[in-house]
Amino acid sequence: MLTAPFSGNISIGKRLLWESDMGQAFCEGGLNYSDGYLWVPEEGYYNLMLQITYKHTKETSASQIYHLSYTAWVISGDYKKNVPLMTVQDSMNGSMKAWSKSLHVSRLLHLAADSKLMVTSSHTSLIGLNEDETFFGVERSPR
Repeated sequence: MLTAPFSGNISIGKRLLWESDMGQAFCEGGLNYSDGYLWVPEEGYYNLMLQITYKHTKETSASQIYHLSYTAWVISGDYKKNVPLMTVQDSMNGSMKAWSKSLHVSRLLHLAADSKLMVTSSHTSLIGLNEDETFFGVERSPR
């Protein structure tokens, strides 16, 4: 389970960075995390879970609409390029004084050995940095 970083940058471009060994974060079972990528060592079925909480704390013009979205991607020997696994989208009206929106998704999927997973997001400056609000994880399915 990876969580929002405790300090430093939250992203490299649109690719999100994660905490892998502090607080509630951990990386076990052969999984390996580095520089925004989570490596899956063995072929199999995995449950992928992802939640990002976006927060805005100041009032803006009534015409400001925030289109929030994130995508989980896989890069594997099977594809040789980034392939989207799942995308979540929503919109928020920026004229509200303050708002918070959590977008959560999970999916069971088959991954090849040595697959790399990553997450990209719109509006990285609005991502909440509490580990209970923003997290990313995979779990091997006993299937």
